[in-house]
Amino acid sequence: MSMDNGTRLRAISQSRKAQCLLFTSFYEIESKAIDLLREELPCPIFAIGPCIPYMLLDRESRNNAASQNGCATANYFTWLDSQPGSSILYVSLGSFLSVSTSQLDELALGLVASKIKFLWSRETTPLGSKKRLETQV
Repeated sequence: MSMDNGTRLRAISQSRKAQCLLFTSFYEIESKAIDLLREELPCPIFAIGPCIPYMLLDRESRNNAASQNGCATANYFTWLDSQPGSSILYVSLGSFLSVSTSQLDELALGLVASKIKFLWSRETTPLGSKKRLETQV
């Protein structure tokens, strides 16, 4: 999702009126930005990590939710459950970041070249990246 400058300015202006701000990220990832916001804004600011619906934390519920959505989500959970602990890199750029197809391609190729197992959470995959990932994984 990209925002024009007017929308950004309105968001910043409105944030000064907030009682608190919650970010779906980790402080360790966004510490500089969060610290700057804490200096500038009068309200408490919290990085609450990624939000996962509680029902999806239970394996049976996850599989049922995947079936109802008609997607292969259960396959991802099965694969994750079969991996050793702390062995998978989770990649998520969020929904507000605008990244070009060539940047996504470079990121995908770098991940594959690293030989590290990863799960990339994205709404859509650029066609070029998807084809190359399927042939290299």
